[in-house]
Amino acid sequence: MNDVEKFGRRLKRFRKNKHYTQERLGREVYVSDTTIGRYERGISMPDKRMVYELAQVLGVTPDRLLGLENKED
Repeated sequence: MNDVEKFGRRLKRFRKNKHYTQERLGREVYVSDTTIGRYERGISMPDKRMVYELAQVLGVTPDRLLGLENKED
């Protein structure tokens, strides 16, 4: 599994922990649910600004969303 796929799994886990649909998360950060799905499936990776926005909405740090913190979820 590559880093983009790992990011997608973390994003999906944090989204589900908040009980958000892909559509709701997309609305919160002004992208489509299709874009969120592409991130979660490891097809594409958000830019730095979007990582920051996703992390804020999901209540985690950008480092945690990127897998740079060792804290278990």
